[in-house]
Amino acid sequence: MRIDEKTFIMSLKESEYKNYEYVKSADKLILFAIDLLEKNHVEPRFDHIVISAFKLFPKKFSMPLYSEYPDALRVDHCLLHCSYGNKWLDGSIKQGYKLNETGRSILEGFLKEISQQKKEDITHRKVVNRKEKAIIDQLIKSKAYSYFLNNKLGDLDADYIKEALRCTPAADEETIKNNIKKIENYAKDIGADKKIFDFINKIRNLLELK
Repeated sequence: MRIDEKTFIMSLKESEYKNYEYVKSADKLILFAIDLLEKNHVEPRFDHIVISAFKLFPKKFSMPLYSEYPDALRVDHCLLHCSYGNKWLDGSIKQGYKLNETGRSILEGFLKEISQQKKEDITHRKVVNRKEKAIIDQLIKSKAYSYFLNNKLGDLDADYIKEALRCTPAADEETIKNNIKKIENYAKDIGADKKIFDFINKIRNLLELK
């Protein structure tokens, strides 16, 4: 193995396509890995494919009980399916593998499918983030937050603090704690200002929540 090939393979990171573990056909992920090797002038031989598939898709190509290690047997099964079964690949373990015309057509369709799912995921995240931002904006406009900024939160009636947390005056401790956790997670998701987290921690201390 040439050092440049090994360096490239070891530099691979987990795929940005986070739903890959739910792909029914692991064979298509193998096509992706082989295509990536070919495009980067790395010989698509068995050991290269095993490590590349594992680096790109660890949740799909790791050993069941030892997830830090690649599952070479699963990769071997996929290669058999792709070459002798589906005939998407030409070659063998001894010769190495390459995508044939049919394999490239299958990969192209798979990449389009991934691209569409990514767009749907981005759209979903935008919708979710709008909701989260609206909740944090409402928190910032609350009387409790205004008192916090002026270092007077301790002087404020507890009902106003509960209102800022989207709780009723009669809310019990468990409900308040759950709402605080939700708001804190929303703040993390949108990358809210540090003052929001300081405000949340201040409320925890004032209400003596553990």
